[in-house]
Amino acid sequence: MNDPSSSRKPDHQSTDGPIDTLSASEQRRLQQRFDQARRLMDHSGHDVRQVHELLAECVARQPENKTFLDAFLGNLQHLPTPTRDAPPNEAQTLVRQAVDRQDWRQVLVLGPQVLLHSPKDAAILVAMALASQACDCLEAAALYVEQALQSDPEAIETLRQAARVLFRLGNIDRAITLWRRVEDADPYDSEAPRMIAELTLEKMRRPAPKKSADGGSETQADEVTSGGPAVEHGELSDESTTATQPPEKPKTLVLTERQCLERAILDHPEDENHYLRLADFYLDEGRLYEAQRTLNRALSISSEVHVREKLEDVNLTRARQQAQTARQHADQQRTVDALEIAEKLEKELQELEFDTARVRSDRYPDDKSLRFKLGLAWKARGQFRQALEPLQAGLEVPEHRAAASMEIGEILQRYQQFPKALQCYRQAAQLAIKKPQNEPVRKEALYRAGLLASQMKLLDSAIDYWEALAATDSAYKDVRSRLDKLKEIDETDTLFPPAEAGRDES
Repeated sequence: MNDPSSSRKPDHQSTDGPIDTLSASEQRRLQQRFDQARRLMDHSGHDVRQVHELLAECVARQPENKTFLDAFLGNLQHLPTPTRDAPPNEAQTLVRQAVDRQDWRQVLVLGPQVLLHSPKDAAILVAMALASQACDCLEAAALYVEQALQSDPEAIETLRQAARVLFRLGNIDRAITLWRRVEDADPYDSEAPRMIAELTLEKMRRPAPKKSADGGSETQADEVTSGGPAVEHGELSDESTTATQPPEKPKTLVLTERQCLERAILDHPEDENHYLRLADFYLDEGRLYEAQRTLNRALSISSEVHVREKLEDVNLTRARQQAQTARQHADQQRTVDALEIAEKLEKELQELEFDTARVRSDRYPDDKSLRFKLGLAWKARGQFRQALEPLQAGLEVPEHRAAASMEIGEILQRYQQFPKALQCYRQAAQLAIKKPQNEPVRKEALYRAGLLASQMKLLDSAIDYWEALAATDSAYKDVRSRLDKLKEIDETDTLFPPAEAGRDES
């Protein structure tokens, strides 16, 4: 007598391929189990665990049956999670071991047992997708993948496994999208950019799918249901047409500039120049996030300062763009939530600007221009005493001298050193005349000088400052109305001096 164990399939042997055909009696039994589950589901307050156990047997024995699977996945939504009687780790371990040895039929049996207690276990759902795909149940595999992504849409490992399954199913576009989400979540992930580049090239190599009468893709539809390229009804096989039709010439693969750079990074990941060029490409297109992500990858393989500073610039630009967009949205919506978001992003931007200015000033301690920018950052945070010394460094830089003088004047005015502040405003306006690019500084300096002079009762001086400003830009802020009002006051004082105006008439 033969040893029964000799006929068993070794544990390491894969169980790929179509599942065994069920007998008529087995199909009737599964249908009866399904009908029983449906009757239970028609009643409110039904036992979702009992329904799960009935449907679990159905999808394990007949995974290609979409009706069974739709009901099974729908019932998962009603199972409690998390549960106190969570299964031991052994159950999940058994599934992982079955996946490792590619025992897909065992995965289909064990997976639902784990899902009974952990209905949102994305790893198990991905394993079920792999098992379905291995058994040529491609539509079922796609449904399990979608369920896994709904259960844990942010987990990197879920995205990674789902992308692999979708590629095997022929859905390259969706797979690329998921790999990009992996890269977004972890800019240092080495597999994601490699897979994006490879799948992009694979997509370009594949012929464009033919359109069906309803606008769909015949090729894709056939591949999802059959697992490979379709041969239309009535067509001859490749072997029968080879003798009569010349083979098509292979198409030349032409890569875009971005694809060439991604390919270069894939081939030479140690070369920072490829990352920098790709980042420049994204910046030219205004794709700040992609540039930021690319530079983070460059920084992971390079310690060069210019790489870090390029990333710092992109971080600042993106933060400013986000803050500006949020503020515009808040102004339009006028809701508390929108306002809070705008204020939060503006605060984060201010902190980022300060941190960047401080790091760069420390990096180049002799650079007066960077010291001046650090002073501006201190002042923006409301720390005026700390700002004064670095702002004074700007007086030694010709292009910053006018702005530095005005900024120092504002701080002196805040501490009620009015004569010195007025002198700084005057100096800023005079220095700005020599440089057209400093015209905004000149206007603001004249405006502030007029305000301070009028506060100090130096009306003639205030009029002079505002007239000089109005001659250049009469619409600047409220200078025209202030100037007219000040002239009225000056004329009244001229006609009625204070001593006479206060004398009683007799």
